Amino acid sequence: MVIALNCAAGLLGHLGEGSVPLRATATFTGVAIVGGFAGERLACRLSPRDLRRGFAIVVILLAINILFRNLGAIY
Repeated sequence: MVIALNCAAGLLGHLGEGSVPLRATATFTGVAIVGGFAGERLACRLSPRDLRRGFAIVVILLAINILFRNLGAIY
């Protein structure tokens, strides 16, 4: 709930500054809502250990992706 309120406040703040890609924003919001419900159902079926391990893997993969993208921008 805190994240949703923070995002809504950010969106409202940006609406006053200029154009916001509303189609992309709506698409992202819809996918996030569906993903939240799917994640809730999945979390009920997995052990906390498996959830932590899966989250750690996702974070490591994202870090590697960011690293290689930034290295590509440097060279």
